[in-house]
Amino acid sequence: MLFSRLEALVGGCLLPTLENRTGIWRFGVYEVDTRRLQVRRSGLSVKLREQSFRILAYLLEHAGEVVTREDLRRLLWPADTYVDFDHSLNTAVMNLRNVLGDPAGAPMYVETIPKRGYRFIAPVVFIADETGPGPELAPDPATADDEFSLAVLPLKCTGTASETASFAEGLTDEIVSGLNRFSYLRLVRQDRGARYILDGALRQAGSKLRAVIRLSDSATGEILWNETYEQPFEPDSLFDLQDYLVPRVVSTIADCRGILPRSIGEVLRSRASEEITPEETVLRTCAYFERSSAEEHDAARMALERAVESAPGESHCWAMLSLICRDELAKGFNRRPDSLDRALGAAQRAVETGPNDHLSHLALACAFFFRKDFPAFRAAADRALELNPIDGFSIATLGSLIAYSGEWGLGCALAERAHDLNPYQPGRYWFGHLLNSYRKGEYATGVEIAQRINMPRFWQSNLVLAAACGQIGDTENARRALDALDASWPGLRQVAREELSRWWDAALVDRLLDGLRKAESDTNAIPGAGASSSEPKDEIVPVPPQPVAEMDASDPVPGEPATSPRSYLAITLSLLFAIVVLIAFVLARRFT
Repeated sequence: MLFSRLEALVGGCLLPTLENRTGIWRFGVYEVDTRRLQVRRSGLSVKLREQSFRILAYLLEHAGEVVTREDLRRLLWPADTYVDFDHSLNTAVMNLRNVLGDPAGAPMYVETIPKRGYRFIAPVVFIADETGPGPELAPDPATADDEFSLAVLPLKCTGTASETASFAEGLTDEIVSGLNRFSYLRLVRQDRGARYILDGALRQAGSKLRAVIRLSDSATGEILWNETYEQPFEPDSLFDLQDYLVPRVVSTIADCRGILPRSIGEVLRSRASEEITPEETVLRTCAYFERSSAEEHDAARMALERAVESAPGESHCWAMLSLICRDELAKGFNRRPDSLDRALGAAQRAVETGPNDHLSHLALACAFFFRKDFPAFRAAADRALELNPIDGFSIATLGSLIAYSGEWGLGCALAERAHDLNPYQPGRYWFGHLLNSYRKGEYATGVEIAQRINMPRFWQSNLVLAAACGQIGDTENARRALDALDASWPGLRQVAREELSRWWDAALVDRLLDGLRKAESDTNAIPGAGASSSEPKDEIVPVPPQPVAEMDASDPVPGEPATSPRSYLAITLSLLFAIVVLIAFVLARRFT
């Protein structure tokens, strides 16, 4: 079944269907050591998945010859193995191309022979190993990656209906197929000692089905996630039930804000960049998405720059680096010159090395959006959504940008879809609804949505909340929102037009600045709200300090900054009152 698909790294086993010619194959800057099962680039070990390694070794043994897809099927999977062959082989070849930096459109090493297979076209030198096959070796430290591997166990089922058992088997297969869309995760068989385990059970009672799905960490024994889904169960609508469950389970676990990348990212962020592999750097970047601060941004950028230097064929690393460069401009973190040019260049490298990777097209779409090239933005966004329609992170990000580009109905609908897939998406993804309400003049509704977002350090919601309160004359809440805005991005109002124009068109920026003026007791207190300009500068020297972290609020009062003097006064008075009550209680007990 699909859950037995092997996506592990090269371990210490001989390749049973190869000719077992142990030695070193050399081509370009690469060496492939079939005795130690290692791939080296310029003498440094690089990571290659087991199936991709077997394909590469087989192609090298048959260099210059056409190797058919059927040859590779027999190489990788026994005859009695049920597997989505075409998808799995395409994934393995794509991983090989990514590692070698070998685009399919202009190959230097592996040529695709349409409707037949592949051919290795580069000159090859083989150096035989006269010592013969070596002992089974432990994985090389530079290529071992089982520390963060995931195994999906067959879902158990209770009940007598044969449809339930069949549905459990099919649901397991579809969950694995969905997880394979997120190729930055490592799926392995349970017998490979996976750290993370996804399992669950189905129980049918009459016309209802209850599915309990659980993700656990076998290293710590911690249950990372546990969810119960209850849906109608009708034999004629099992595919509909499957289509409801699979996207929600997969996105909640696997997207960049999902349970697993968030958990792994927290482990990796405490490690130095030289201690983690390029693919782990992608997961480490998920910690930045969670915390979204200048410090996390700087650490993620340094790790990704190191990763693309050591592994230029890793499309995920290029895509993440593009998003990091974008945030220099979009969020004001650690700005350097030519942010947009670097973001676009990294995104184009991502698409070149991973043309079927949805994150590559997500990064490209974001780069085009901030360059105001909206036709190219939509083309890249559509491709990203087509490649992975169950990635809540991509759907939420692109939904916001599609709304800002003028398609408000579609963009807001995509944001809702993202929250439906993964309820752990942050409150900021409701911001499109907030801005749309403001745009339509529904200011009171906008205030309600801002309170729903409840992120006191998210500068965009603070800004629109202040503007909405200014439009309806709510002076007190406008002042609170302005205080929160100043706390979330000190000095932003001094360059308001420039920063807002990076995101939204001139007409909407004018309306937002109008609301901000009304929110001020002195209508001339916004130096950045000067003459309208439809063309924002490409780059500016960041005059204001950087924004603070955009973490979700635990503060029960939306819009109240953590450093507000009003907060300190309230806390002080509360403590004094508690002390007085305690003294009174002690005295009362003493004299009774």
